[in-house]
Amino acid sequence: GYRYKTLQNPQTSLHLSKPSTCNEGFYIREAFFSDLGFVSQILADGFFSGRNIFSFQYEKIKTYLSLEACFPKTHEKEEYKYFVACNVENGEVLGFVELDCRPSNSDKAPPKPYMCNLATHKHWKRRGIAKALVIECEKAVIDKKPTKRNIFLKVRKGNIPAVKMYENLGYKYENSSWEKQRDGDEETLIILMKKVIETPLNSTEYDFLNSKSLSNTYIER
Repeated sequence: GYRYKTLQNPQTSLHLSKPSTCNEGFYIREAFFSDLGFVSQILADGFFSGRNIFSFQYEKIKTYLSLEACFPKTHEKEEYKYFVACNVENGEVLGFVELDCRPSNSDKAPPKPYMCNLATHKHWKRRGIAKALVIECEKAVIDKKPTKRNIFLKVRKGNIPAVKMYENLGYKYENSSWEKQRDGDEETLIILMKKVIETPLNSTEYDFLNSKSLSNTYIER
Protein backbone atom coordinates (compact mmCIF):
# COMPACT_ATOMS: atom_id res chain seq x y z
CA GLY A 1 0.00 0.00 0.00
CA TYR A 2 0.95 3.68 0.03
CA ARG A 3 2.43 5.68 2.89
CA TYR A 4 0.60 9.02 3.03
CA LYS A 5 1.59 12.35 4.56
CA THR A 6 -0.61 15.47 4.41
CA LEU A 7 0.27 19.09 5.10
CA GLN A 8 -1.81 21.70 6.90
CA ASN A 9 -4.00 22.67 3.94
CA PRO A 10 -5.06 19.55 2.03
CA GLN A 11 -7.52 21.54 -0.09
CA THR A 12 -4.76 23.37 -1.92
CA SER A 13 -2.01 20.75 -1.96
CA LEU A 14 -1.90 17.11 -1.01
CA HIS A 15 1.62 15.89 -0.28
CA LEU A 16 2.42 12.20 -0.21
CA SER A 17 5.60 10.33 0.62
CA LYS A 18 6.98 8.08 -2.10
CA PRO A 19 4.77 5.00 -2.41
CA SER A 20 6.26 1.73 -1.24
CA THR A 21 4.82 0.16 -4.40
CA CYS A 22 3.83 2.00 -7.57
CA ASN A 23 0.79 -0.09 -8.53
CA GLU A 24 -1.32 2.01 -10.91
CA GLY A 25 -0.15 5.26 -9.32
CA PHE A 26 -3.39 6.72 -7.98
CA TYR A 27 -5.49 7.03 -4.82
CA ILE A 28 -9.14 7.89 -4.05
CA ARG A 29 -10.52 10.73 -1.90
CA GLU A 30 -13.63 12.88 -1.64
CA ALA A 31 -13.53 15.92 -3.94
CA PHE A 32 -12.67 19.47 -3.00
CA PHE A 33 -14.45 22.42 -4.61
CA SER A 34 -11.16 23.34 -6.27
CA ASP A 35 -11.22 20.01 -8.17
CA LEU A 36 -14.31 20.90 -10.20
CA GLY A 37 -12.50 22.51 -13.12
CA PHE A 38 -10.44 19.35 -13.66
CA VAL A 39 -13.51 17.16 -13.16
CA SER A 40 -15.57 19.07 -15.73
CA GLN A 41 -12.76 18.61 -18.28
CA ILE A 42 -12.66 14.85 -17.63
CA LEU A 43 -16.46 14.54 -17.91
CA ALA A 44 -16.56 16.64 -21.09
CA ASP A 45 -13.79 14.52 -22.65
CA GLY A 46 -15.64 11.37 -21.65
CA PHE A 47 -19.15 12.27 -22.78
CA PHE A 48 -18.83 15.02 -25.42
CA SER A 49 -15.56 14.39 -27.27
CA GLY A 50 -17.45 13.93 -30.55
CA ARG A 51 -18.90 17.46 -30.48
CA ASN A 52 -17.48 20.39 -32.44
CA ILE A 53 -15.25 22.76 -30.48
CA PHE A 54 -18.02 25.26 -29.70
CA SER A 55 -20.51 22.63 -28.55
CA PHE A 56 -17.77 20.90 -26.55
CA GLN A 57 -16.83 24.09 -24.69
CA TYR A 58 -20.50 24.83 -24.03
CA GLU A 59 -21.03 21.35 -22.55
CA LYS A 60 -17.88 21.66 -20.42
CA ILE A 61 -19.04 24.98 -18.95
CA LYS A 62 -22.54 23.59 -18.43
CA THR A 63 -21.04 20.54 -16.66
CA TYR A 64 -18.91 22.75 -14.41
CA LEU A 65 -21.89 24.90 -13.41
CA SER A 66 -23.94 21.79 -12.64
CA LEU A 67 -21.14 20.33 -10.49
CA GLU A 68 -20.75 23.67 -8.73
CA ALA A 69 -24.47 24.03 -8.01
CA CYS A 70 -24.79 20.45 -6.75
CA PHE A 71 -21.53 20.30 -4.78
CA PRO A 72 -22.24 18.31 -1.58
CA LYS A 73 -23.22 20.55 1.32
CA THR A 74 -21.82 19.90 4.78
CA HIS A 75 -25.13 18.62 6.12
CA GLU A 76 -25.60 16.10 3.28
CA LYS A 77 -22.11 14.65 2.88
CA GLU A 78 -23.14 11.39 4.52
CA GLU A 79 -25.69 10.84 1.76
CA TYR A 80 -24.25 12.66 -1.25
CA LYS A 81 -20.62 12.43 -2.33
CA TYR A 82 -18.20 13.38 -5.08
CA PHE A 83 -15.17 11.06 -5.29
CA VAL A 84 -12.00 11.70 -7.28
CA ALA A 85 -9.02 9.55 -8.19
CA CYS A 86 -5.69 11.40 -8.04
CA ASN A 87 -2.16 10.86 -9.30
CA VAL A 88 -0.05 9.64 -6.39
CA GLU A 89 2.95 11.70 -7.56
CA ASN A 90 1.40 15.15 -8.05
CA GLY A 91 -2.26 15.01 -6.93
CA GLU A 92 -3.64 15.55 -10.47
CA VAL A 93 -7.32 14.56 -10.76
CA LEU A 94 -7.60 11.44 -12.94
CA GLY A 95 -11.17 10.26 -12.43
CA PHE A 96 -14.53 11.13 -10.93
CA VAL A 97 -17.78 9.56 -9.75
CA GLU A 98 -20.89 10.87 -8.03
CA LEU A 99 -22.89 8.93 -5.42
CA ASP A 100 -26.38 10.00 -4.35
CA CYS A 101 -28.07 8.23 -1.41
CA ARG A 102 -30.53 11.03 -0.66
CA PRO A 103 -34.20 10.02 -0.52
CA SER A 104 -36.50 11.50 -3.17
CA ASN A 105 -40.26 11.61 -3.65
CA SER A 106 -40.01 12.34 -7.37
CA ASP A 107 -41.26 9.67 -9.77
CA LYS A 108 -38.58 10.76 -12.25
CA ALA A 109 -35.69 10.33 -9.80
CA PRO A 110 -33.52 7.24 -10.28
CA PRO A 111 -33.57 4.55 -7.58
CA LYS A 112 -31.18 5.19 -4.69
CA PRO A 113 -28.37 4.78 -3.86
CA TYR A 114 -27.45 5.92 -7.35
CA MET A 115 -23.99 6.15 -8.89
CA CYS A 116 -23.42 8.39 -11.92
CA ASN A 117 -20.95 10.53 -13.89
CA LEU A 118 -18.19 7.92 -13.75
CA ALA A 119 -15.32 9.02 -15.99
CA THR A 120 -11.53 8.77 -16.14
CA HIS A 121 -8.84 10.98 -17.66
CA LYS A 122 -8.40 10.18 -21.36
CA HIS A 123 -4.70 9.34 -20.82
CA TRP A 124 -5.35 7.15 -17.74
CA LYS A 125 -7.90 4.67 -18.99
CA ARG A 126 -7.65 0.89 -18.41
CA ARG A 127 -5.56 1.30 -15.25
CA GLY A 128 -8.21 0.30 -12.71
CA ILE A 129 -9.39 3.83 -11.88
CA ALA A 130 -13.04 3.28 -12.82
CA LYS A 131 -13.14 0.01 -10.86
CA ALA A 132 -11.63 1.69 -7.79
CA LEU A 133 -14.17 4.52 -7.92
CA VAL A 134 -17.07 2.05 -8.21
CA ILE A 135 -15.82 0.05 -5.22
CA GLU A 136 -15.37 3.29 -3.24
CA CYS A 137 -19.04 4.07 -3.84
CA GLU A 138 -20.03 0.58 -2.70
CA LYS A 139 -17.99 0.99 0.47
CA ALA A 140 -19.66 4.36 1.13
CA VAL A 141 -23.09 2.73 0.80
CA ILE A 142 -22.11 0.03 3.28
CA ASP A 143 -20.61 2.58 5.68
CA LYS A 144 -23.89 4.51 5.62
CA LYS A 145 -25.94 1.46 6.57
CA PRO A 146 -23.99 -1.76 7.25
CA THR A 147 -26.61 -4.21 5.95
CA LYS A 148 -27.34 -5.75 2.58
CA ARG A 149 -27.97 -2.84 0.20
CA ASN A 150 -28.72 -2.21 -3.46
CA ILE A 151 -26.79 0.26 -5.60
CA PHE A 152 -27.95 1.43 -9.03
CA LEU A 153 -26.41 3.02 -12.12
CA LYS A 154 -27.32 3.84 -15.70
CA VAL A 155 -25.16 3.20 -18.75
CA ARG A 156 -25.63 3.48 -22.51
CA LYS A 157 -26.31 0.05 -23.99
CA GLY A 158 -23.84 0.84 -26.75
CA ASN A 159 -21.03 1.49 -24.29
CA ILE A 160 -19.91 -2.15 -24.35
CA PRO A 161 -16.66 -1.73 -22.34
CA ALA A 162 -18.53 -0.01 -19.49
CA VAL A 163 -21.36 -2.58 -19.52
CA LYS A 164 -18.83 -5.43 -19.35
CA MET A 165 -16.93 -3.76 -16.50
CA TYR A 166 -20.12 -3.37 -14.46
CA GLU A 167 -21.13 -6.97 -15.17
CA ASN A 168 -17.70 -8.17 -14.03
CA LEU A 169 -18.19 -6.21 -10.80
CA GLY A 170 -21.50 -7.97 -10.14
CA TYR A 171 -24.04 -5.53 -11.60
CA LYS A 172 -27.14 -7.04 -13.20
CA TYR A 173 -29.57 -5.78 -15.83
CA GLU A 174 -32.68 -4.28 -14.22
CA ASN A 175 -34.50 -2.63 -17.13
CA SER A 176 -33.91 -0.33 -20.10
CA SER A 177 -35.52 2.76 -21.58
CA TRP A 178 -35.01 5.34 -24.31
CA GLU A 179 -33.77 8.60 -22.81
CA LYS A 180 -32.30 11.92 -23.88
CA GLN A 181 -28.98 12.57 -22.17
CA ARG A 182 -28.99 16.30 -22.98
CA ASP A 183 -31.48 18.73 -24.48
CA GLY A 184 -31.47 18.38 -28.23
CA ASP A 185 -29.83 14.94 -28.23
CA GLU A 186 -31.45 11.99 -29.90
CA GLU A 187 -32.87 9.39 -27.55
CA THR A 188 -30.40 6.68 -26.51
CA LEU A 189 -31.13 3.23 -25.11
CA ILE A 190 -30.10 3.37 -21.45
CA ILE A 191 -29.70 0.33 -19.21
CA LEU A 192 -30.48 0.50 -15.50
CA MET A 193 -28.19 -1.89 -13.59
CA LYS A 194 -28.32 -3.00 -9.98
CA LYS A 195 -25.97 -4.73 -7.57
CA VAL A 196 -26.83 -6.18 -4.19
CA ILE A 197 -23.89 -5.26 -1.97
CA GLU A 198 -23.16 -7.80 0.72
CA THR A 199 -21.45 -6.88 3.98
CA PRO A 200 -18.55 -7.12 4.02
CA LEU A 201 -17.26 -6.67 0.48
CA ASN A 202 -15.21 -9.67 -0.55
CA SER A 203 -11.56 -9.63 0.45
CA THR A 204 -10.32 -8.99 -3.10
CA GLU A 205 -12.44 -5.82 -3.39
CA TYR A 206 -11.34 -4.56 0.04
CA ASP A 207 -7.65 -5.23 -0.65
CA PHE A 208 -7.94 -3.39 -3.97
CA LEU A 209 -9.80 -0.47 -2.40
CA ASN A 210 -7.59 -0.09 0.66
CA SER A 211 -4.54 0.28 -1.57
CA LYS A 212 -6.21 3.26 -3.28
CA SER A 213 -8.12 5.11 -0.56
CA LEU A 214 -7.16 8.27 1.27
CA SER A 215 -9.70 9.94 3.55
CA ASN A 216 -9.85 13.73 3.80
CA THR A 217 -7.87 14.59 6.85
CA TYR A 218 -12.97 15.13 2.22
CA ILE A 219 -22.45 7.67 -16.37
CA GLU A 220 -24.01 8.77 -16.74
CA ARG A 221 -27.03 10.76 -15.79
